[in-house]
Amino acid sequence: MTSEDSKGKSSYYGTVLPQTNKCNEIQVECVYIPVISHMDITNNTVELKVDVDLSWAATLEDVKKYNADPIEFIPEFAPNIVFPNCFRVDTDELIPLQANVRYQIREGSRIFIRHRFIGTLSVAYDVSSFPFDVQNIPIVFCVSFYDKDQLIFKVPADKNIVWVTKRYTNIPGFEFVRTLSDTIEIETFSHVVTIVQAKRTPGPYFFRIGLPLWSLNAATFSMYALSSIEEVINVLITVMLAFVGMVYVLSTLVPLAGKKTLFDAYAMVSMILCVIAMFMSSLQLPFGYEKVPLY
Repeated sequence: MTSEDSKGKSSYYGTVLPQTNKCNEIQVECVYIPVISHMDITNNTVELKVDVDLSWAATLEDVKKYNADPIEFIPEFAPNIVFPNCFRVDTDELIPLQANVRYQIREGSRIFIRHRFIGTLSVAYDVSSFPFDVQNIPIVFCVSFYDKDQLIFKVPADKNIVWVTKRYTNIPGFEFVRTLSDTIEIETFSHVVTIVQAKRTPGPYFFRIGLPLWSLNAATFSMYALSSIEEVINVLITVMLAFVGMVYVLSTLVPLAGKKTLFDAYAMVSMILCVIAMFMSSLQLPFGYEKVPLY
């Protein structure tokens, strides 16, 4: 940040705060998310585009300068917006609100700006409840160098400020169900956190994973029609090897969670039951039993 004098005038859009005895407030007018293009569960990232509209009170000097030349107008103070959970940046800049006007003074002598971010954000996904998981996509931004005693954000409580355009946002396997936005303090700095909740569609996973697993379990009941222990053991070995193959398939279709998922637990329990059944059946081989053991 640069300044020309103690009042905080600057040619760069991130300027210093005017010297006042009160905390400066920046109101969040709108968080517009036209595109969420990719959710990478494996690498914990999301690619998106977001426009943030902000406003704050203009000084008398700001009003005079704006009336003199709206296009070249630069206020005494303008926030330098940063995204702490940014992983990669493609675009991070102010965009004109109207024609070439980047800073616009509207009703109530308030300065309005629009900040655009296009890039990749870091997200801590939790898929332990897969395929019934609901993912929270956080969009976090703050102002550099100013703590809560110098600058705070305000989010209107009486209106919805988050807009997600679904026309260009379609994440396969997910449905956007809810949005919310509020302010929090992180290490004495005021942050705005916008959450977009995406609910996974579980149907396809039941056909690709659940149905094959249940079919393998149903196949084990065929051993009750067999009269030889050797044949029972062969069936159990075949089913267990099939479960091993399904575990490999699970490793490619089910995202890593750090914890076992529902399908992981189901496959492992089925394999353990197969091993127990094989062990109980093998105990009967030396005695020549023809009776099929319980499973």
